[in-house]
Amino acid sequence: MTDINKSLAEARQLQREGRLREAELAVRRALQQQPRNPVALDLLGMLAQQAGAVDDAAGLFEAAIAESPAEPTFYWHLALVRKLQRRFDDARALIERALQSLGAPQFAASPQAAKLNALLKTELGDFAAMDGERERAQALFREALSNDPARGSTWYKLAIARRFDSVDDDDIVAMKAASERAGMSVAERAAVQFALGKALDDCGEYEKAFAHFREANELRRDRARRDWTALSAYVEQCESLFTKEFFATPPCSGSASERPVFVVGMPRSGTTLVEQIISSHSQAYGAGELDALQRLLASEAGLAFGEHVDAAFAAQLDQQRAGRVTRSYLEVLGAGAPQDALRITDKAPSNCYLVGFIALLFPNARIIDCRRDALDNCLSMYFQPLPLSYDLAELGKSYRLYERMMDHWDEILPQRVLRVRYEDAVDDLESIARRIVGFLGLDWDPACLDFHRSARTVQTMSLWQVRRPIYSRSVRRSRHYAAFLEPLTAALEGRDPG
Repeated sequence: MTDINKSLAEARQLQREGRLREAELAVRRALQQQPRNPVALDLLGMLAQQAGAVDDAAGLFEAAIAESPAEPTFYWHLALVRKLQRRFDDARALIERALQSLGAPQFAASPQAAKLNALLKTELGDFAAMDGERERAQALFREALSNDPARGSTWYKLAIARRFDSVDDDDIVAMKAASERAGMSVAERAAVQFALGKALDDCGEYEKAFAHFREANELRRDRARRDWTALSAYVEQCESLFTKEFFATPPCSGSASERPVFVVGMPRSGTTLVEQIISSHSQAYGAGELDALQRLLASEAGLAFGEHVDAAFAAQLDQQRAGRVTRSYLEVLGAGAPQDALRITDKAPSNCYLVGFIALLFPNARIIDCRRDALDNCLSMYFQPLPLSYDLAELGKSYRLYERMMDHWDEILPQRVLRVRYEDAVDDLESIARRIVGFLGLDWDPACLDFHRSARTVQTMSLWQVRRPIYSRSVRRSRHYAAFLEPLTAALEGRDPG
């Protein structure tokens, strides 16, 4: 093995261990020997992307492509960055270019090329799904599966893109066969189980569906352990620091902008529905789920990307530091939005834990708290491959912490947070939509009731639900699974399981 290959192999191992800074140094040693080595440039781009430096990553992937324009993976990696930058047309074109490269003779008999083809076709299917093109999405997912039948994540995407009405459906039979294939990764095997659970739930086979959901969660559980003690301590920090007295004499004045609208809540609580209602307004824009605020606060605090800021950092946000964060955030928020958009949504659910920072930095921002029946909400999360938790009792604990956090914001920031209940929207959409629009300080726009007709790109798990008129099927869904929910019910009630 040459010195440069040793450096790159070392960098990949360090990357797998999460030691990104050391991995970067190893790649740079390789580039000292061969400054235009495309593999090294590509790997450095992946490290930059992991560190949150997406613009730097894009430049490095472009450099790798310039050195090796026939390599499909470089186009794929650049496409991922363009998605993060919300440059969706560019991302789609790059994926199609990668597929074109895969058609070259040198890739014809490669098993790895077939897997990459499946991945790229799945991505194109995702784009079709984001645009509401259901039939095209399904066709692309099926093309992907023809290249890689064991690709569990694609089976899951296909399952949520359609409805099932018979347990003998060909796709259900094929998914069961895929779940028994040898050599599948834990993540892919779990994805097939989630897909089977969804399909059997559609068919009303609730006991069988839950068995698949439970297996999926058990497969993923060890990979998603959460430090609830640390989260609880953070909530206590917020309760202690963010008081009425703190906001009476804040360390900075924040930005006067009224553009930001923070839509918060637990995942699967109706945040996408609320954003879709707002973004259908002629004077509003939906920016999707952004990690920008957390990332910018971490950077200002001198933390690495992915590290969380302590609540105590809010007291250190003087005018200069606050100005850097707010200017950068507004730039990210407005990327892609029409210049005349008066309100722009950021619907990252986890921003519920950053409301104290939001109130300090953006005192004129609107905050909407989305709520849903606790059992239905937690069960919906359990039925999805979400990284929050794969345990019913832990989901219940998470929900209680979220409620506790939002109760605190209600107490110290009266009138700043609008609560929207999903069930109320199902019962009377127009009344809820009018409340939301009024809270935003906008005139009523009837288009808000036709949110399902919007042509905007939707990137969340709820992308198919918001493409049709509001429906009641998800209300009291937990009643079908009552026999299995004692650990969740006990956690929500703050007691030991019976």
